[in-house]
Amino acid sequence: MVAPEQSLTKTLQNYFKENDVNNTTTPLLWDAMKAVTRGACIKEKTFLKKQTSSKIKLNAFAMVSGLQVNFTKSEAMCFNTPPHTQKELTKVTKIKLCHTKFRYLGVQITRNLNKLYLHNYKPLWRQINKDLKRWNNMNLTLSDKIAMIKMTTLPKLTYLFQTLPIWIPSTQLHSWQRKLHSFIFSHKKPRISPKYLHLPTSEGGWGIPNIEAYYTANQIRHIIPYILEDETKQWVHLERDTIENTCTTTYPLLPDKLRKIPTTLNRYTQTMLKAWKTQIGGLKWCPFFLVGHLLKWHTLPTFQVYMKWLCGAMPIDARFILHS
Repeated sequence: MVAPEQSLTKTLQNYFKENDVNNTTTPLLWDAMKAVTRGACIKEKTFLKKQTSSKIKLNAFAMVSGLQVNFTKSEAMCFNTPPHTQKELTKVTKIKLCHTKFRYLGVQITRNLNKLYLHNYKPLWRQINKDLKRWNNMNLTLSDKIAMIKMTTLPKLTYLFQTLPIWIPSTQLHSWQRKLHSFIFSHKKPRISPKYLHLPTSEGGWGIPNIEAYYTANQIRHIIPYILEDETKQWVHLERDTIENTCTTTYPLLPDKLRKIPTTLNRYTQTMLKAWKTQIGGLKWCPFFLVGHLLKWHTLPTFQVYMKWLCGAMPIDARFILHS
């Protein structure tokens, strides 16, 4: 733990390294030290004042609404905060500080986002494997096993699919699917094609959950507000500013050669677009001037203008991206 005095000493040393003080008089050096010290003290005092003010506001909100924040059970994760400031924060608010991860609504939020899969899906599948081994000792029929997966295993998976939009390779999804098939068919290879195993019973199938389909559906569920640029979604405006040379309305509908996922997007939007790319290949294309009412385009190019653009006689202009 770094003391405030040590932190102040380090700040002064950095100041003297960054500035040429060889030809400076002693009074000027003393004034500079006082200014740096005063700035550091004001910074610390302002930070602690904000934390105290936030706690007072939360207490006032609790008195009005009846919803009280339990600071002893609350957790926080600090970024770019000096250790001594973190220590003062715990004294003022009594909030527990987490350095690597914290739990929120059943999901482990890690400091390193690359470890979200490791701390969420790995423990979940360890528990699922234990459940499958325990159910194997029960005298369950095939329909009972399918019902057990639908009622117990599937809700846990879909919850993580919805709350953690991270990319999972299809090989991993197929591996999970094989484990479920192995449990349902008592470690024997099914004699029916998976295509019919996953069909609903109303269509002649067995109704076995398709994990890959559930994962893909949960990842691309935001593609509609993304294309329509829903004004009520704040994240749509943020993503629109990160895409260059096009807009969110037309971007997911571009051909493969033009639809390259920008590296400037955050990883969650990249996951959505990757999942969309895996499904868009099987869709039937339709000229956009026939589906303008779906895309909410109030100004549509005529067929002649569209053919000129298609033949390369004219570039894409605002008539192809206007929307309400």
